[in-house]
Amino acid sequence: MHSTLILIMLCGISSNPTHAPKEDPDAKLEMLQAHILELFAWDSGDYLMQSDRTINGYPVDGETGKRLEDSYHYIEESKQTIRFAFDYRAERYLYVRLQKRERHLFDADGGEVILKNDGFPSITEKVVAFISDKKKKTRVVRSGNLATRDVPMKASLDMLFSSSGVPDLRFAGLNSFDSQQKDGELESFTKLILDPDRLRQTTNVGKNKTRLEFIILKRPEDGSDLTFVEIDIDTATFVPTRMVGSVVGATSLSPRFKLQEEYIEWQPRDGINVPTKVRSSRKISRLIAGKRMHCDQEDESNIRWHSLNLPLDESLFDVKNVHDLAKARELLKWPEAETN
Repeated sequence: MHSTLILIMLCGISSNPTHAPKEDPDAKLEMLQAHILELFAWDSGDYLMQSDRTINGYPVDGETGKRLEDSYHYIEESKQTIRFAFDYRAERYLYVRLQKRERHLFDADGGEVILKNDGFPSITEKVVAFISDKKKKTRVVRSGNLATRDVPMKASLDMLFSSSGVPDLRFAGLNSFDSQQKDGELESFTKLILDPDRLRQTTNVGKNKTRLEFIILKRPEDGSDLTFVEIDIDTATFVPTRMVGSVVGATSLSPRFKLQEEYIEWQPRDGINVPTKVRSSRKISRLIAGKRMHCDQEDESNIRWHSLNLPLDESLFDVKNVHDLAKARELLKWPEAETN
C-alpha cells in the first residue's frame, strides 16, 4: 500500500473523536503511528541476519497442565543465517536461508534417549532459497539439496514466503519478530493496533520511554479481556524497544500468562530506523515423540543491513544463485557487510 494512503488511514484513526483514548488522546498513539509510517517507507532493501535459537521442552499432563517430572526432556539448538533482498514495488525477491539444527531427548536421569523412528537424536543442515522476479517472470525455488524447480508466477507468493520461512522485520517490536512475510499483513495489523478503542492504558516507564497496552481479543462469551500486547516506545526516536504478549487464564479473573517478550535495538540506515538486534523469549507447544510438550524458546538475532531504499545489486537476482548451491552459500558470507 502506498505510504500516502497509509497516512490518510492513520490520520483518520487518530482524528476520529468517537474513538479517542481517555488519556493523552494524541501524543501516545501518534508516536506509534510515526514509527509505522516509517515501516511503510521500506520499498527495497538487502540484509543479512544471523540467529541462534534454543528450545527446552517438557511433557505436561493433558488435564492439569502440570509438568511430568519422570518423563522426557527435549532440547533443540539451531543456528541460521538468512540473506533477504526485496523490492516490494517491483515484486522482486532473493531469499537464502541456511539452518543447522540439533534435536535431543533426555530421560529423567539425564541420559540421552534414542528413538530412531521419531528422529532422535538428529543433526540436520538445510539450505532453502528462491528468486522471484515479476518483471522477468521468473520464480525458481530450492529446498535443501534437492534439485531446483521453476514455480509458476501465478502461484501464491504468500505460500512461498510461508513455506520458506521468510521473516518480516517490520513487525519487530509490534507483534512477533519472526512474523512471516504476507501481502497486506502489515496493513491489517496497523488497523488493529492503532484502533484507539483497543488502547487500555499508557504508562511512563523510564526516561524517554512510554508503555502502551492494547487489548487484542475479548472473550466471545462475556466480552472480558483475553489477550494483551504491551509496547514500549522510545519517545525520542518513536521506535518500539520492548514488546510483551500475554493472555488471561481460564476465566476473566485468572492472572495473565506471558506468551512472549521481545527486546529490540535500532539504528538509522539511509535515513530510516531499522532493527539491528532482537532478543526474544516465548512459550510454545510441540508434539514430540507422541507427547505434548510445553517449551521455552529463546532467540537472539543480529541483523546487518547492506542497503535500504537504494538500488539493489542486479547480480543478486541471477538464477544461478539458486541453481548453484555453492553460490547460494556464498551469499551468506558477506564479509564486507557493515555492522550498524
